[in-house]
Amino acid sequence: MPRLLFAMICLALAAYPTIAGAKCSGEEQGFVKSRLGEMPVDIVFDNRSSDSLTLYWIDYEGKRQKYATIKPRTTFTQSTFITHPWALARGTNDCYGLFWPDGQTRTIVIESLYDVRTGPLWGDEDAADVCPGKCSEFEARWTGEWRNVIPAVRSACQCVGGKG
Repeated sequence: MPRLLFAMICLALAAYPTIAGAKCSGEEQGFVKSRLGEMPVDIVFDNRSSDSLTLYWIDYEGKRQKYATIKPRTTFTQSTFITHPWALARGTNDCYGLFWPDGQTRTIVIESLYDVRTGPLWGDEDAADVCPGKCSEFEARWTGEWRNVIPAVRSACQCVGGKG
């Protein structure tokens, strides 16, 4: 039962949105770290973005260990264990995402993130109403992130994929 709970928490954290310019959620607090690896598996990173990304293994003490640089429009396969988390970053202390392998080969598709400008947004509820439509104009998906470019004048919705 404890392993099932651990796996469910890992999957929940992996799906949690992350913020550029910060370590991944749970990483700073020491919640994210590798556990004893008994079940080998591959995790595949398919970088469809125009950015080079750095792949870090989160070690047994919760510290990042650089493993690879994944160039734009390339695929990289990492052999690992089901209990080992991996972080992707554009910079040293950045967090593009935090990922755990599962019981079979898992492919992580990385797409370009970009901003689509819109009129002023007045909060998260307003962004949730406006941003999905703005991103869909580019056949993209809204990431759930937005920012004010010029307060009370212009905002930007963060989109992924599509024709950005």
